[in-house]
Amino acid sequence: MTSLLWLTVVGPLLTFARIFPGRFNEAPAMLKFRGRYFLFTSDCTGWASNAARVSVAENIFGPWQEPGNPCIGTGKQIANTFGSQSSFILPVQGKRDAFIFMADRWNSKNAIDGRYVWLPVEFRHGVPMIAWHDEWDLGFFDKK
Repeated sequence: MTSLLWLTVVGPLLTFARIFPGRFNEAPAMLKFRGRYFLFTSDCTGWASNAARVSVAENIFGPWQEPGNPCIGTGKQIANTFGSQSSFILPVQGKRDAFIFMADRWNSKNAIDGRYVWLPVEFRHGVPMIAWHDEWDLGFFDKK
């Protein structure tokens, strides 16, 4: 068995930025729309869902600003991100400026029974927003 000893870094150095230092964020999901980066996150509350946040930056390294909660709906839907937490933003292949907000819906009493929420991302004044839809299909993006 051979062991390796790493003495130097080869290639570009790792570059990173701390976004909102001192805050606790989890469930990151990012998209790029018309030259701007948007990052969905939420607070760290374990199994309990909470309000989503969306942040925006012209450069992925910042500075970042927070327009607020991207959810549109009832008070409860806004407060708990439709009972879910962001996990990924899926670009829709073959549709321009079309994205799907994908989220986990955890069940603390039965972890294997976790569910998923998929909702279309709508842009209002250049900011991604998510509204609840009981039913929708990819034709949603043709109506833009």
